[in-house]
Amino acid sequence: MSATKPRLSFWWLALLEMLAFGTTAALFVLHLIALGQALWLLPVLVAAAGLVFIALSLLKTRSALPTAAASEALPGAQPWEQHLKLGRKLLSEERFEDAARMFEEVLKKDPDNWQAYNYLGLSASRRGLYEEARSAYERAVTLQPEYASAQFNLATALEKLDLPDAALTRWREYLEVGQAANERADLINHARARITALEKTIDRDDPDEVFR
Repeated sequence: MSATKPRLSFWWLALLEMLAFGTTAALFVLHLIALGQALWLLPVLVAAAGLVFIALSLLKTRSALPTAAASEALPGAQPWEQHLKLGRKLLSEERFEDAARMFEEVLKKDPDNWQAYNYLGLSASRRGLYEEARSAYERAVTLQPEYASAQFNLATALEKLDLPDAALTRWREYLEVGQAANERADLINHARARITALEKTIDRDDPDEVFR
């Protein structure tokens, strides 16, 4: 199969070159150009045909690359792993809706994939859909409570939704999980800063009972 593709490509080149020769000959026979004009027009048309062939080949190669990358199977890989990999790539390219569709495909094949839920939450959060993001993050941490990234993202989403009490609880949970997982120091410090800030804004004193 691989030997057929180059042969087909060369047939296209031969066709373009024959078209260049035929065009020049037809113009000469119809007395539209003189012999001298034909002698300089022919190499120009042949060169142009070659350039057209090169351009079409490059366009065909570029358009085939994403399909090949997406369909390339990893030895021993699960059916959903390519969707997860492609979804992460789309997420990094800020193609959030396309990325979300990839993570949804993962969840069709592996409904308990906590990573897919976390990335699905990120896809929603990047579009400002914080309630959807919260739901996805909560599913991720329910499936895997030790998943520090989802804990961090859930705490952030809760703050975006103006739920300081819930966010404070989640930041504390993230801090415990993150320290156990040796999370990056900047993320741990960020969590500590958020805990301090939220503790200052939340009134922890219960109101006195009223007797009348």
